[in-house]
Amino acid sequence: MKYKNLYVELKSQFHRDNHVFFTLSVIGALLSGMLGMAVSWLTGELIDTASGNGRWSLTELLIMSLIIAVFFLGASYLTYYAKPRYIRKALKNYKEALFAKLTAKNIMSFRSESTSTYLSALTNDCTSIETNYLDKEFWFIFRITSFFTSLALMLCYSPMLTLIAVAVTFLPLLVSLMSGKKLSRQEVMVSERNKSFTATVSDCLNGFSVVKAFRAETPVAGLFSGENTRLENTKYKRSRLQILINTLGQFSSMTAQLTVFIAGAYMALSGKGITAGTVIMFVNLMNFVVAPR
Repeated sequence: MKYKNLYVELKSQFHRDNHVFFTLSVIGALLSGMLGMAVSWLTGELIDTASGNGRWSLTELLIMSLIIAVFFLGASYLTYYAKPRYIRKALKNYKEALFAKLTAKNIMSFRSESTSTYLSALTNDCTSIETNYLDKEFWFIFRITSFFTSLALMLCYSPMLTLIAVAVTFLPLLVSLMSGKKLSRQEVMVSERNKSFTATVSDCLNGFSVVKAFRAETPVAGLFSGENTRLENTKYKRSRLQILINTLGQFSSMTAQLTVFIAGAYMALSGKGITAGTVIMFVNLMNFVVAPR
């Protein structure tokens, strides 16, 4: 319970005096998530207009293209302005709070614990937090927005083809669910190995004078090499798992998109109210529906 409360307290530091930049970053992610739907819709309408089945003139579509371009630049600028500032403030708050917890300990408590844990928390773990948590929370908002706006547009154009798209989406979703826990375990193992490696380096440097006095360079080099090898082997396994997950995800996504494309082409040829532009639009929107990561 103690460590859980500490985790909650440190996590709350991300938003301390940082709500404005967080809110602007969320808005930027939401707007960016809608752009995929807008571009896919525009592509479909342009194809239908070019084939003589469009509801809009080319001039009207060009105006809409300019509106979407301005929308894109606005959303991108919002993210450019707010997101780096939010992450900078969040990490600053986190490290200062963690350091304050460290300096608040009494001498006996400090000596009974490994300093490598704190060194890792202030270095390696901060990098992981920035990449795997702070950055990913906006990526998650972007993905959720893209998914639901794309699904809504699909339903407006063809409920039947949307049903097929949702059905084939379960394949990449299954791959993502099955692989997520394995990758999380590997990330934890890498973090633990980083702590052990940092502790070894710290001990070697702190005991440098002793190493030289006893001419223990060879045993110390062997100790360092062993820890370094174990760390890199763990990172190697994580890298292989990431590549495998990416490959399976891309293959399942490609299969889902091809299925929708073939089904849409069949419906268009059968005269079921599907145009060529709608089929292309669906295929583009599938990029936002079946993305496995």
